[in-house]
Order: sequence, then structure tokens, then C-alpha cells
Amino acid sequence: MSLRSFRILGIATVALLGIALAPARSAAQQGWPLNPENRGGGFVSPRYSGNAVPSYTTFVPPLIVAPALASTVIRVQVPTQARVWFENQPTSQTGPVRAFVSPALTPGREFSYTVRATWREGDRQIQRQQVVTFMAGDAVSIDFTTSMVSVSR
Repeated sequence: MSLRSFRILGIATVALLGIALAPARSAAQQGWPLNPENRGGGFVSPRYSGNAVPSYTTFVPPLIVAPALASTVIRVQVPTQARVWFENQPTSQTGPVRAFVSPALTPGREFSYTVRATWREGDRQIQRQQVVTFMAGDAVSIDFTTSMVSVSR
């Protein structure tokens, strides 16, 4: 057998396999049936009689929802003149009660901050530090005047 005959036979074999293995077209792929009464041969809507309703199913993909990001508010109570740090970064708020909002956090995970406050009482320098652990959306309260920490969910 010559090389040319071998190539033609190979192409014919692949074509026959493609036809044999190709799935038949379903009615949904073919569109509406041709109306034999329509001499133009175009597609028409099917006719329904009585209360007949076309039956078909619709596919509704499952809704995948990413967890909404949430912030946490951390309330810090300190003497008025105190300085406050979060993770060794100084803050700029002043006053006896200060509120800080975390960046957006992923729900269901634990987070923690090291919060430090310093102030003077007479001639003494007071320094206190708390590590607070919380989850997204929690309300955290730190009272450095009494050394109390509370986390509410």
C-alpha cells in the first residue's frame, strides 16, 4: 500500500469514527419542528390545545456566597492623658474613651491585637498591655483603668 493510499484510508477512518461517535442532536438543539402547513418551510411555535402547558425544566445554579467581611470595634478606656498603641503603632485619639475599628476581617477566624497604654500618675510612669483575641464582628472593650477586658459576640 502506498503512502498516499494509507493517508486517504486514515482520513476516511477518522471521519467515519467521528460520525459514528457523534451524539444525536436532541429536540432542544434542533428547535421547534417544521410546520408542514407552512409552504415557506420556516420554524413556527407548537400549537397547544386546552390547558396543555409546555413542560420543561430550568436549571438554577446553586448560589455560592462568599462570607461577608466584617469589622470589629475595639473600645479602650484609659486615663485622659494616656497614649495608646496597637501592635506597636501609636494611635492619635485622645480622651478617656477611644474607639478603634479594625480593617475588614473574615468571619469565623480568630484575630488578636496587642494593645498597650502608658500614662503618668504623679511622678510614676504607668504602662499596661493587653492581648485581645476576638472574631470578626465582635465588640471588644478594654478598660486599662481597672485591667478588665471583655469580648461580646
